[in-house]
Amino acid sequence: MARGQTPTSGRPLLTLGTPQRNHSLRGPCLAARGRPTACLVTLLLLLGACTEGEGGAGPRPGPGPGPTVTPSPVGTVLPVILDEGVHHSYLEGMELAADQVGVSLDVRPPADPLDALRQVLTGGPPAVFVVGSAHAVADARPEIEAAGVPVILLGGDLYTDRALFRLAFQASIPHRWQARVLARYLVVDRGHDSIAVLDDATLGAEALAEEGASPAETLLGADAVLALRPVSHARDGGQLAAVNEAVLNRNLPTGAVVCLPYTWAGWADMIPRVHRFRERFEAAYGHPPVGFEQEGYDAVRAVAEALQRTGGAGGERLVRALEGFRDETYSSVPVRLGPDDHVLAEESQLGVFAVTDQPLTPGEAQGAVPWRPVMRTFTTNGERVNLLDRDRKVFFPSWHRRKPSPNYWKSRFGIVTRSHEDPLH
Repeated sequence: MARGQTPTSGRPLLTLGTPQRNHSLRGPCLAARGRPTACLVTLLLLLGACTEGEGGAGPRPGPGPGPTVTPSPVGTVLPVILDEGVHHSYLEGMELAADQVGVSLDVRPPADPLDALRQVLTGGPPAVFVVGSAHAVADARPEIEAAGVPVILLGGDLYTDRALFRLAFQASIPHRWQARVLARYLVVDRGHDSIAVLDDATLGAEALAEEGASPAETLLGADAVLALRPVSHARDGGQLAAVNEAVLNRNLPTGAVVCLPYTWAGWADMIPRVHRFRERFEAAYGHPPVGFEQEGYDAVRAVAEALQRTGGAGGERLVRALEGFRDETYSSVPVRLGPDDHVLAEESQLGVFAVTDQPLTPGEAQGAVPWRPVMRTFTTNGERVNLLDRDRKVFFPSWHRRKPSPNYWKSRFGIVTRSHEDPLH
C-alpha cells in the first residue's frame, strides 16, 4: 500500500501507510459505555519541573518531579467533542496531560458530535479533539478545511477507510493494522484453519488473505473468531481474537487475545516511563489505568508540544509542527509523523495480549482482567523481539546495543512459551 496519496480538492487526502506504518481508519469503535465527564480543565501553569515524556501532575498531586516539560503558550484552550458512550479513560488521560503542560480542555457535553464540531470550528481554536466519532470528522471535512483547524481523532478510525486528510490526525490504532496482527496470530502462530469474521467481512477476508487463508463461511463450527468490532460477551468455545476495545471486557475467556502495543499501561509497569505515568495517574484519580488513558494523554501531550513549537499558532503551522515529530515519547511508544503519516500509533510495535490463567511476574501490573503480552507476537521473524532499544534491557537485562535483538523466550516478562507449547495462546 502506498504511504501517501495525491491531494484532492486543494488538500491532501492522506492514505497513510507502508508495511511498517499504514494510517487510515474506519468509524468509531468503543468498547464500553463509560461515564462521560463534561468539565473545563482549568489552566495550570507549571511552576517547577515536571516529567519529560512519561508523567504528569494530575488533578491531585503526583509523585516527585522528573525532567522539565515546557508549558504550552499561556491561555491555550482546546475544545474536546465527545460522542455518546465514550469511555471515561480517554478523557482522564487527556485531563492528566492538560494539567501537566498548562492547557485548558473545553470539554463539551456529549451531544451530536457533528453539530458540536461545526460549532466549535467557528471560534477558530488552534486545534480540536474529537473523541469517539470518526464520522463527524469525515462529514465535517469541508468546514474543517475552510476553517483551517487541525482535528485530532481519538477512539475512532479514519485510516482504514482512507478518510484521513491534511487537517486530520488520528490517535487510535487502525482496525486494518489490528486485523493484520490478529490474522497473522491466528493463522501463522496458532495454525487455525477455520476462522470466522465478525462485523467486517471484507477487512477480515483481506487480513486473512495476506496470510494465505480464507474466512469460514459460518460462525458455527469455526475454531477461532476474528472480531473487528467491540465484543459484548465472551465466546463459547474456540479462540477469540478481537480489536483492542475488548480490553475493557471483563467476561472474556482465558486465551482470548487483543491487539495492543507492548507499552500498554494496563500491564507494562516495569517500563520506567509507563511506571511514572501510572504513578501520576493513580495519584490523580485514585485508580490505575484501565484502557485508553495513554491514547488521550499522548494526544494532548503531542498537540501541546506542537503548539509550543508554533508559539500557540494553529492551522498550517500546527500541522507542519506535528508532521515534524520523529521520536517524541510520552507514556507509550514514540510519536513519529510526516506529511503522509497522520497516525500517532506505531504499527511496528503492535502484538497481542492474552487473557491468562497464570500468575503474573513481579513487576507486571495486574488489572481487572489478567492481560499479558504474548512475546512471540512482538517479533520480526517469530524469534527476535522488535522492542525499542530503550526498553530491551527492561525485558532482557544482559542485552546491550552491540548484540543482535534478543530471542523472545528469554524475556523476564510476558508469556514466553512457543506456540506449540501453549494450548491456549
